[in-house]
Amino acid sequence: MNKVLKNIVNGAIENEFDRVDLENVIKSNEYKEWSEKQDKARKKLFEIIPKEYHEEFNKALDDYENMLWVMVAIEERYMFKQGVKAGLTDLKYLQELGQGIAFI
Repeated sequence: MNKVLKNIVNGAIENEFDRVDLENVIKSNEYKEWSEKQDKARKKLFEIIPKEYHEEFNKALDDYENMLWVMVAIEERYMFKQGVKAGLTDLKYLQELGQGIAFI
């Protein structure tokens, strides 16, 4: 039974994590500000690198950025899962609600 419950919880976590709407994140002002900062930093790097290396440097930089995105996604998934686990297993904070929670 423990294994079944674990599979159900893990499935729910994966499903909910995958449902997060990235479009709304990308539309946020904070994301746009940081995206602009990233673009400026990237342009600055190309000002430093001689033009004959731009194509090779651009590919290397793209590869590096892709690796960072994958790592961030792994970290986010892990943190999300840990947060859900903590929320489900450490329910002491719900004592404040008393019997009211039974009716939800």
